[in-house]
Amino acid sequence: MKGVLSTRVRFDGLLLWLGVLVCVFTATGFCGGFTWLCELTSHFRVQYGACLVGLAGFFSLKRRFRVAVSFAVFATVNLAVILSFAVGATFPKSTGERALRVMLLNVHTENERYDLVIRAVKIYKPDLVVFEEVNRRWL
Repeated sequence: MKGVLSTRVRFDGLLLWLGVLVCVFTATGFCGGFTWLCELTSHFRVQYGACLVGLAGFFSLKRRFRVAVSFAVFATVNLAVILSFAVGATFPKSTGERALRVMLLNVHTENERYDLVIRAVKIYKPDLVVFEEVNRRWL
């Protein structure tokens, strides 16, 4: 029992497990169609790529080239996904027409200041209004 409690943790080992975890998140990010938990891991491609590039550099300096190459491959996958959205992206041209005005209000169910919400809608005159956290009283 004494050996378990006195286990030393190496910095390299922590970084290795961090990299493995980021690689797992990279892979599960492609499985978003199966479950919402996997979908959550698909939103941080920039962070995954930056982390894995740094870890690949660190492990190449430590002369652990297999680990460095593995992390570099996963970093490339993340950066390829990011670049696929960036390359060829165009901004919509203005047609000169007025833009659609959308208002989203979280009214908080316990809130009873209906007057403030009504005033905000009258002031901003949105084309579309979405209210969150409504109950029968708010309806």
